[in-house]
Amino acid sequence: MSGSKRVLIAGGGISGLTAALCLHRAGHQVQVFESVAEPRELGVGLNLLPHSVRILHDLGLADQLAAAAVQTSALRFCSESGVTIWEEPRGEAAGNPWPQYSIHRGRLQMVLLDAVKRTLGSEALFLGHHFSHYTEQSDHVEAHFTDRKSGRPRKSFTGDVLVGADGLHSVLRKLLVT
Repeated sequence: MSGSKRVLIAGGGISGLTAALCLHRAGHQVQVFESVAEPRELGVGLNLLPHSVRILHDLGLADQLAAAAVQTSALRFCSESGVTIWEEPRGEAAGNPWPQYSIHRGRLQMVLLDAVKRTLGSEALFLGHHFSHYTEQSDHVEAHFTDRKSGRPRKSFTGDVLVGADGLHSVLRKLLVT
């Protein structure tokens, strides 16, 4: 992939937003398409291991992560009465140059969403655009979207590359694998 490419990302979750920030930083023109019209904090907690925190720090999100997450210093197994059975340091406490964080999945997504709006501009983010299918030509790909609630077609977009980050039940993956 030489030179600047027009990259379309189907999916505005953690993976899609992180990919958008990384690809933009590498000099590509990026547009992100998210199914939901109003993203909000949904999901459960997760741990960001130091190697992933490094990438987010490189993207300029160190302060936002520190404010939104809890720095994890140890993994500990305890008995029912609270006696430590086993313990292992994590993140900086384990000698890593980057911390390990525990964070709510939805909160991380909001940190990334704000970063995409700030870095790429709100015009690069298309909410309420559910990926439905694509058509491919020799020199470009055209991504087609619908409004998830009404099922009505939305505007189609053309790019050099289409990235599938549309979740567990990925429409793009199903199209490519079947």
